Formats: sequence, C-alpha cells, structure tokens
Amino acid sequence: MHGFWIILLIIITSLTLIDFYFSISLSRFLKKRNYKKFVRRLPIYISIFMILITLLSFMLRSRDEAQTLTNKIIMYVVYLWYMPKLGLFPILLIKDFIKLITFIFKKLFTRKKSDEFPPLSKGVRGISEDSQDKPKSLSRRKLAGNIAWSMAGIPFLIVADNMLKNTYDFRIYPVEIPIAKLAPGLNGLKIVQISDIHAGSFLTSKTFINASILANAVSPDLIFVTGDFVNNHPDEMVLAIEGLKRLNAHYGVYACLGNHDHYMTDANHEKLKNIIRRTGIKLLINEKTKLSINGCTLQLAATDNTSWGDKYADFDKTLSGLNDVDPVILLCHDPNNWDREVNGKRNVDLTLAGHTHGGQFSFKMFGMEQSPVRYVYKYYAGLYKNKDQYLYVNRGCGTAGPPIRIGMKPEITLITLVRPENVV
Repeated sequence: MHGFWIILLIIITSLTLIDFYFSISLSRFLKKRNYKKFVRRLPIYISIFMILITLLSFMLRSRDEAQTLTNKIIMYVVYLWYMPKLGLFPILLIKDFIKLITFIFKKLFTRKKSDEFPPLSKGVRGISEDSQDKPKSLSRRKLAGNIAWSMAGIPFLIVADNMLKNTYDFRIYPVEIPIAKLAPGLNGLKIVQISDIHAGSFLTSKTFINASILANAVSPDLIFVTGDFVNNHPDEMVLAIEGLKRLNAHYGVYACLGNHDHYMTDANHEKLKNIIRRTGIKLLINEKTKLSINGCTLQLAATDNTSWGDKYADFDKTLSGLNDVDPVILLCHDPNNWDREVNGKRNVDLTLAGHTHGGQFSFKMFGMEQSPVRYVYKYYAGLYKNKDQYLYVNRGCGTAGPPIRIGMKPEITLITLVRPENVV
C-alpha cells in the first residue's frame, strides 16, 4: 500500500502541473480576447475541481472491491479530461519555448528604432502606413490564435468518439497458420482466441455477450482464452460470466490465467478460478492435455502467468511428457515468455498470448499498423514466426488503464491451422 501512495502522489503531481499549465495558457488567451475575469479564471477553477475528482477516482479504485458503475463513470470523465492534454502539452511547451527564445533574441540583438532613425513628425505618410499595418498584423495573430485553440478541441472529440463507438467494437482477425506436424485430419481446424477480457472495464454484461455471439458465429472447433479475465477482483466476473457461458466450440473451451488474475488476495484468487470453471471453461494451470479430433491428436498445454513481478509459470512441469510427433499448442499470457522459454528451446509449434492489448492505440503508416507499445514489447500484436515455431499475440477484448482504444480494435482471433502444402 505504501508503494501505491507513492505512485498516486507522482501521478497526481504530474497531472496537476500539466493541467495548470494548460489552464493558464487558456486563461492568457481569454484575457487577450478581453473576456471577463470570471470567464478567464474558469479553466483554473475547473482544473482544481478535476484534480479533486481524480484523487477521488484513485481512492475508490484502491479499495479491494469490484468497480461500481459510479466509479467507472468517474474514471471515464477523468480520462476524457486528461488524455487529450497529454498530447497537447508538448505542443504548448514547444510553442512557449519558441516564444521565449524569440523574446530573448529580440532583447539581445534587436536595437530600438529610436536609436536608428529620428522620429518622424506628425502627418508624415510613413506613420499612417505603419498604423494601418499594425492592426492587420494583430488581426492575423488573433485569427491564428482562434484557429489554434479551436483545433485544440479536436483531441477531446477523438477521445470521446472512441470511448463511445470503438472501444468495444469487436472485430474478427483471421489468420492462417501452417503447422509442419499437423495431421491431415486436423487440416482446416478453426480456433478462436480471446484474451484480456478485463471484465471490470465493461459497463454492462451485454458488452461481452456481443463478443461471445461474434466468436460463436464462426463455428469454431476450439476456443482458447489467454488470461486476464478481470482487473483485480473476482466480483467483476458478473459482467462477463453470461458471455463466457455462451462460448461454444465443438471440442471445448480452454483457458490460462494472466497477471491481473493474481492482483488480489489468495482467497479471491481461488474464488475467481472457481467462477471461471463454473462457466464450463476448462482452466489449465501449468497443465497439459491431449485432444482427440477426427482420430488425430492435438497436444494442448497452458501455463500460469510469469511477467513483471509474477513468477507462477512452470514451463518444465507444463511441457514435460509431450511427444515430438503431434503438434503442441501452448497458452501463455505474456508474449515475453516466448523468447525466454519457448522459441528454439522447447517442443511447441504455436504459442498463443495476449497481455499487451496492442497498446490500445495505433495508427496506419504506409499501410502498416503502428503502435508506441512496439517499443516496449518485441511481440506486441499479431503473428510472429521463427522457423517452424509461431507466436500469436491477441490485441485483447477489454481495457486496462485508459478505458479507450484508438485505432486498435478489440480482437477476436480466428486461427485456421493448415498443413504447409495447403497454404494458399
């Protein structure tokens, strides 16, 4: 808890400084437009109010209980207020820095006109021309300022629009993966992967019911859930349990745990596992099983989570005893484990992971998906390959941290396993 308060202090201090800087800049702009004193000070008053709301939001989230609808609405308001400013802050900073450098340069290197030219008498034509040019210059600067502050509202509109429309606009991401050891009877096997549900991020249970309907619509042979069912409390499952019960695959639904599934007391962790199992999902924790499909064998293994601060995975126990003839699929929440424990080291044909959420933000450049999270995670979204071994990283269904996705749709993966000779 001591660490929580340190982090809280750092976050609140940072947000306060950024918000006041933004508010003071807006107040200066309003002052130049001759607005009344109360209107000019209004941004600062709102900033103080939002800091108090932010503090309340953190206090509520620190309590060991599932997030109520009121808490979530407060959190949405806080993120809508601050997120756009994090993008605008560097722009304002650069603008003011340039103004400061320009001011210093003028002070140091520009001589006063009175030193260079004698004053002109009244009525001289040059005076009237200068007086005409000055209002034009001021008018242009005023117009530029109006346009700049109008455009500053665009990031707020983008964030609000994505919160309402895109954050839970589930999409099917199809991918075909050739497996060298795949038996003919398994060719064309359809697997749906769901990851990072984060049930506590949903406002209603209808959200994940919609996801389950979409998953079932492709008539999967298997469904795998790769961890992070909740944010930090088993009671959040009330928002996902109906959708999880509806998941239907010909040969069953299997799952592993993620890091957020451990962010709770031991008693609550056991409660969460029992809730997951009561949905009909076969939860594998450092376990393996063999599936018989069309007279062929598919080996399935699933570890518990190992990531920053978590050391629950036992790869030796999970993967020991598997044969080298039949294909092996591993469910492992954190993709960083692929290089550490699997890639080129163990007999695993396909590893399915999540954890990164694809950064919850991306944009298209040269036809390719770009996300800042790629500089944090080597494997952050989609399919990766090394020789005959594959890793697929699901972009997640829910959210953690900011309750928003921009350019990174929530994912339901449709994986089709094929024999190499059947690759189109």
